[in-house]
Amino acid sequence: FNQSKRKDWSKILMVVYYEEGSPTAEITDKELEYALATALNKLKGKEKRNVMLIPPDFTRFHSKSGIVTQHAYNYFGENVKDIMPALGTHAPMTEQEISKMFGNVPHELFRVHDWRNDVVTIGEVPQDLVREASDGQVNEPWPAQLNKLIWEGNHDLIISIGQVVPHEVMGMANYNKNLFVGTGGSDAINFSHFIGAVYGMERMMGRANNPLRRILNYASDNFLQKLPLIYVQTVIGRRDDGSVVTRGVFIGDDDECFTKAAALSLKVNFTLLPAPLDEVVVYLDPEEFKTTWLGNKSIYRTRMAIADQGKLVVLAPGVTHFGEDKQIDLLIRKYGYRTTPEVLAHIHANRDLMKNLSAAAHLIHGSSENRFKIIYACSPTGLQKDEVEGVGFEYAPLQTMLDYYGIKDPTNTSDGWHTVNGRHFYYISNPAMGLWAYKGRFEASFQPTSSVPPPTTPLVSHNTNEACLDAGNRHEAFAFIDSDGSPVAFVNRCTHVALELDLNDADFLMHGVIQCKAHGALFDSTTGACLRPPLRCKLLRPLIKIPLEIDSNQNVVAYNQPLRPTESYVDNEYRQEKLKKLQKQFNLEAVDAQAEIDRINQRSLEMVKKARQERQEKLFKK
Repeated sequence: FNQSKRKDWSKILMVVYYEEGSPTAEITDKELEYALATALNKLKGKEKRNVMLIPPDFTRFHSKSGIVTQHAYNYFGENVKDIMPALGTHAPMTEQEISKMFGNVPHELFRVHDWRNDVVTIGEVPQDLVREASDGQVNEPWPAQLNKLIWEGNHDLIISIGQVVPHEVMGMANYNKNLFVGTGGSDAINFSHFIGAVYGMERMMGRANNPLRRILNYASDNFLQKLPLIYVQTVIGRRDDGSVVTRGVFIGDDDECFTKAAALSLKVNFTLLPAPLDEVVVYLDPEEFKTTWLGNKSIYRTRMAIADQGKLVVLAPGVTHFGEDKQIDLLIRKYGYRTTPEVLAHIHANRDLMKNLSAAAHLIHGSSENRFKIIYACSPTGLQKDEVEGVGFEYAPLQTMLDYYGIKDPTNTSDGWHTVNGRHFYYISNPAMGLWAYKGRFEASFQPTSSVPPPTTPLVSHNTNEACLDAGNRHEAFAFIDSDGSPVAFVNRCTHVALELDLNDADFLMHGVIQCKAHGALFDSTTGACLRPPLRCKLLRPLIKIPLEIDSNQNVVAYNQPLRPTESYVDNEYRQEKLKKLQKQFNLEAVDAQAEIDRINQRSLEMVKKARQERQEKLFKK
């Protein structure tokens, strides 16, 4: 299993080195140590001299990953050279958190992952695969990124440690998510979160095989083969008394150990309810949940269980901020947890949100889509009423809600149904431990979201004075009179990333070509074919063209009919000619602009000269 042979033997060495678990198993910490040692001995672990450990951070304290990390350190001793918690976008761990989670492991071994700066792109997942996996919502290569130390550290063994549990972005947490998201860069994290959001969180959660996982698996299969990686995956449940117990441990070097862990996790961590819940109360441990970025797991993990017009009360004694870093915190405060159409409109109209798609995805995930009420109950030292209401939630004082539900000690309140003063509510002590869903809603979530329907009302008449007219609800389509006088209409969605082309200002055309204002793609106004893609992209698929007809009143209308993307690509000669004409227009504009600048400068000089003369005349008179 040495690094030089890993690539050549990768297809042969896909192995599960240890597996144990069942829905009723109780694996002790000592047995976890035995499991890890058994697997490492098969890899001649005692011969390794440069070992790296990648556990989760403190937000996964209950995952037993801290215990596994301690066992790994005790096994390798001084040969453990680096420990990098997979922070993703989270704040770095404090000294106190490291001590509590990792015991006596030396603090000087811990490295902080900087997701904005300290990464390297190791490859790109092809845009065709990304487009297919995301139901056509994203048409751009996905950059596989890792922390530089992982990629360039020349370790002879890298151990990725984590808990497999239902997850709002990845469907099921862990395996290569721990690397590509936990130690990935801003581009990879932004796009992965956005792909999950536009595909639909409820279609993702609880499913190990989903579009985003297929993208990450492609990256693993094609870019990680040089790294000497193994994965330690735990499955954690609760006993009847609420205490945490390890139900499974799976150790291997490919997705087989993850798949087996995911199958067990669904039996351990997934609660399928026969009827929707009208009232749900979720407690957020103040040591684990300090922001809504993390605390909104209370929304993600329960949303498929809550009835329409139901209520979710979040007991949040430790929540003091929205985002895990200042930039994302400001974005959440600025835009709030709004419905998906509202957030997408904000993305289209605001560059700061467009450049932080993971934040945009978080805003979508945190909305109930106006289906149920969300109340954040905060302590006097936590988020204040105006802050909570400013992002779209309702606010209540923490003690008021504790008294209302008769909860004296949230840490000792059992999960499940409770009745207080005739009021029935469902209590969850830690949302990170599972997924709750009403059976009917979970089954319905398997269905794909419907595509944007074509408008059925007239788009634009021949005698309009407007060159370009947006039509349909939420900018679903736009129409204009082309250069030859013919009416043309397209669906208002770029084939690069599923955003509106005009960024919500109804201005689509630039010198006779259609311009996407999000990333600069140019499309032919007659055929919709891509003339110039965004940077780093291949030519995009054409825009979806809407067939038009002229009715008896000489109105141009689009009737309700299935719309399919055209595969009509313009030839390269036509494309180059179009771009040459466009560049000529730019050059003329530049000349005109320079002439205007010269005129302004000349006028300014004349005004200065005149002012000087007037001042001299006044001085002469005196």
